[in-house]
Amino acid sequence: MVPVRFVSGMSPYQAGETAGFPEEVARRLVSAGVAVPVQNVRSASVTAGLERPPADKMMRRGSPRTKGKT
Repeated sequence: MVPVRFVSGMSPYQAGETAGFPEEVARRLVSAGVAVPVQNVRSASVTAGLERPPADKMMRRGSPRTKGKT
């Protein structure tokens, strides 16, 4: 698999998206000018969503309520 980044839209990919293709397909996409090869797959933009999600910061006002108490 060869990762490429699209520089123009090509269904179903939009400009700026990264995808992996077999070497021959990736070569055709690059030669057509639709995509550019990606050297560093682990760039910050690719791994940005892989970090742990932030802690739940939902806050409630007042005292907690339980069944049976009013």
